[in-house]
Amino acid sequence: MSIQATLNYWMNKKLFNATLLGFVGAVPEAHFALTVGEEHVCPLFLFQNSMGWGDGTPTSTKFSWVLYAKGTDDHSVYMLFGTKEGALNFAAKYLTGGCLINPFDDEYKGRKWNWQN
Repeated sequence: MSIQATLNYWMNKKLFNATLLGFVGAVPEAHFALTVGEEHVCPLFLFQNSMGWGDGTPTSTKFSWVLYAKGTDDHSVYMLFGTKEGALNFAAKYLTGGCLINPFDDEYKGRKWNWQN
């Protein structure tokens, strides 16, 4: 997929009434981010859903906030949070460029990134 087509795909306004927090880096081994030069980037969204959204561990009333790193094609990752503040605090380390999303190792209170297809 071209860079323009990928950006259009990412910015589709039908995305769960989500808020775009910004673009973040991801480890290249994960193969879900867009490669631009030497970097691997994807948009990071935040939304709330308590109805059971997600492929791996679905959302629930307890963990209804979703931090969603939208990848290319059908590969993305998400992590669940109990509060909006917890999700935003966790997202901050990626948004400042201090760290790359690593779905194999990153965790928050024992929870890891889930793959979304």
